[in-house]
Amino acid sequence: MPKQPSGSPTPNWQPIRVMHQCIPMIDGMLEEVQTQYQNMLEAQKKPQTMDDYTIQRVITVYSEQHNSLWLYREQLSRWKQENPTPKQLKEIHRLERQVDKIDQTLTGILAIADEIKDKTIESILGKSDVDLALDVLMGNLKLPE
Repeated sequence: MPKQPSGSPTPNWQPIRVMHQCIPMIDGMLEEVQTQYQNMLEAQKKPQTMDDYTIQRVITVYSEQHNSLWLYREQLSRWKQENPTPKQLKEIHRLERQVDKIDQTLTGILAIADEIKDKTIESILGKSDVDLALDVLMGNLKLPE
């Protein structure tokens, strides 16, 4: 689990009484990354339809999100130390599972982006005919269907 980067400002930890405000943030983040993961699965089938800028943007944005998951984990851990009610504790455990799913999904998004970053339209157009033919023959590049 990533930790707080050195030199970064100390987060403003929230008391458990505002937990209800964080629930939609975590649930919404999971929904958003799951949608993006489905988009990346589609892009994986046709990487030549993607451009360098988009793939680099995916890597930048989702790496930042992935690196900030420690904030959510730490906040949930702090709430558990505040003697939550049984209902609150149940919700904290559910949110921990949601953060774990976000982590797994972000890992998947980044893995696909890394896999296809060298197969974008710009990388294909930048290859010589010989290199392009070799990539196709060696199975490194699929022909469009």
